[in-house]
Amino acid sequence: MFNKKEQKALLFLIFLIIAGALIILLRDYRTGDSFEIIKGKQSVEVYVYGEVVYPGVYKVAISDSIGRLLEKAGISKSASRKAILSILDSNSIVHMPVNINTANKKELESLPGIGPKLAQNIIDYRSKYGNFKNKEEIKKIKGIGIKKFQTLSCLIFTTEKKSGEVPGELEIETRGFKKESVYKVRSGTTISDFLNLAGGPVKETNLKFLKLEIK
Repeated sequence: MFNKKEQKALLFLIFLIIAGALIILLRDYRTGDSFEIIKGKQSVEVYVYGEVVYPGVYKVAISDSIGRLLEKAGISKSASRKAILSILDSNSIVHMPVNINTANKKELESLPGIGPKLAQNIIDYRSKYGNFKNKEEIKKIKGIGIKKFQTLSCLIFTTEKKSGEVPGELEIETRGFKKESVYKVRSGTTISDFLNLAGGPVKETNLKFLKLEIK
């Protein structure tokens, strides 16, 4: 049997053990699969491009649904149900998609790898042969080979896109997240819920920008 002094010491020791265990559990919870980085964050900026009518950077609440974001960007009629979501850090450069049949020289120069000379070559080609029938035709211009075209492919288009309806279900591939996979989710899923599902970024980062490519 323990005397009163020993009982108090034992109880205090048990208290310290329990408190230590709770601290460890809390620490593990914060650094585990749950996307704790968005707690306290009310919004995020998403660069939406690909098969959308109005590509651009959208600031949305994390409580907004994925479907609501796609409504803002105007998903095109030709879009599939597939998309790729990745993380952009604050140093990433965002290039806006360009219609190569209507873009002026300055807009063409905003594309990666397109300087003043190539931009002028595109305009000269357009003046001589008419509008590009498809984006692959741009490879006929000297200086734009397969490698450069692969870089430009998702950033150029040749016809104005028409709005379609947001599908009820989407297949979203995640890149740069702890749980890289292809997720089938309802368009009503909130951005916050989807980020938690994907487990958060692989590297610790002050998340601000996401990139969503609609296929």
